[in-house]
Amino acid sequence: MPLTVEQLKKRREGVGASDVASILGLDPFRTAYDTMLEKKGLLTEQKSADYMEAGNILEPAILEWARRNIGDLFIPPIAIRDPKGSQLAANPDAILIGTKEPVEAKSHLQYGGEHWGENGTDDIPERVVVQATAQMICCERDICHVVALLPVRMFVPFIVRLNPNLADAIRQAVDDFWKLKESGGWPDAAPSASIIKRIKREPKTIVTVPDAVFLAAKDTRQARLDAEKIEEAAFVALMKYVGTAEEIGRA
Repeated sequence: MPLTVEQLKKRREGVGASDVASILGLDPFRTAYDTMLEKKGLLTEQKSADYMEAGNILEPAILEWARRNIGDLFIPPIAIRDPKGSQLAANPDAILIGTKEPVEAKSHLQYGGEHWGENGTDDIPERVVVQATAQMICCERDICHVVALLPVRMFVPFIVRLNPNLADAIRQAVDDFWKLKESGGWPDAAPSASIIKRIKREPKTIVTVPDAVFLAAKDTRQARLDAEKIEEAAFVALMKYVGTAEEIGRA
């Protein structure tokens, strides 16, 4: 289910399962820098995109399929923290009543280039394996069920089993990230292009950047503008020959 306003605030108090892949550099949609901006409260509120709304609407249907085909489940009301004391906290989409194993619902209806393998395997995107492992850490279970709604294939079940080495690496990465946040530091990764517009700006503040960085951005932008002008001029020249013709032939 979509996170409430209170849950979103709580997300800043620790690292969630969906944050871990970005911290490890395995999330193609978000960087560690993006996640740090969120934890420091430096992002404006995100307008819900169509794919996010679709995910929120479809999640109950995915979980209903899981209930019918895997077992009765319940939705935990609060985040579950790592029993071993790391800064990791998880909000499983659901938990099986019988086994207390977490269930993760995924809708992947638009083409994103990610690979989803055979039913019942763990052949799924790395970011989802990492998220499932974080759920297992917090729930103290060795299995996480992932049910994905995929094009053509519809509801597809996958099973991720705990990899202790990956679990240890996640705990270490999460704690290192949190120490960096508490010290006021920043990850080496750059912010993603989609997040830049959401960064809160302090009025009447100026920052000094190296000339090489500034000039590279300036020159790249100018090159793009120049290329657009050349393209427009070439198109106008072409259309001058076309006139009222319906099709174009080459001499």
